Amino acid sequence: MDLYAGVGYFTLPYLIHGRAKHVYACELNPHSVEALTRAITRNKIEPGRCTVIHGDNRLPSVYRQFLRVADRVNMGLLPSCEEGFPPAVEALSARGGVLHVHGTIADNKTIEAEWAEKCRLRIQSLLETRDGGCDANDSAWQVQHVLCAVRTCVLGIMDNFVSTVCRCASFTWST
Repeated sequence: MDLYAGVGYFTLPYLIHGRAKHVYACELNPHSVEALTRAITRNKIEPGRCTVIHGDNRLPSVYRQFLRVADRVNMGLLPSCEEGFPPAVEALSARGGVLHVHGTIADNKTIEAEWAEKCRLRIQSLLETRDGGCDANDSAWQVQHVLCAVRTCVLGIMDNFVSTVCRCASFTWST
């Protein structure tokens, strides 16, 4: 799932190089939707491997189109993708999955750690209140792992990336 697909910066590599079986690509801008649709055709991606959803992913009428479908959700919106946390959590399959969170913060290790923890706590809270439970007899959800990495640093502003693994507490995956 690409929550902020744009013209396909993440969607196309997932389909072409990552061999994703299917990608849901959500985008608000109609010009970007048109460009993404053309790019999918020009790259000869098989019909049915990408569902492009035109709309604001924060609206229930839009995010209901991708409930419980994703093992991985990319939220590549800068400077912050935090408004996308609720639809991203709703998109996770009943087994759980990985949320890729992007944001810009100051070049400071303490601020970076605080930001990552803030993301973890917010996602954990959303998981705990998610409707529908999970596959493992309605066990509680957990944020099991948080990885924070810096992608770029320009003029003291860092484009940070947090990857969170969200799973049912009693559900076991081999990784």
